[in-house]
Amino acid sequence: MSYSMVAGALNLFGPRVTGTLANWFGKAMSNELNRSGVRAEDLLIEDACMKEALDLADPNIAKGRYRRLLRASDLSYKGKEYQDYASVEKLRPFQSEIWDLAHRIEAREDEYNQLDAYK
Repeated sequence: MSYSMVAGALNLFGPRVTGTLANWFGKAMSNELNRSGVRAEDLLIEDACMKEALDLADPNIAKGRYRRLLRASDLSYKGKEYQDYASVEKLRPFQSEIWDLAHRIEAREDEYNQLDAYK
């Protein structure tokens, strides 16, 4: 098999396959997040950019994140699921509140690092 045939096949079928896998993974992850009542953003590791984004965000956003994590921890300890206590239809596991702000802070830090490289 030549390289051009493999590259052509990847260009033809690659987006369909990755799109299908992404949809499947999103549904599976959504079910798991709804089971514990958290959002995908809540599971991000708090590095320096994320901590700054949480500090700059509305205090209610940080408080909601903290409460969702505490609730998930409590439910895990009890061996229960969020669905036992409340309706899952209201949850939006992929809602983004601080992710954009964290990306802007990372871009700012990268720009600072690039400017400092020429000192």
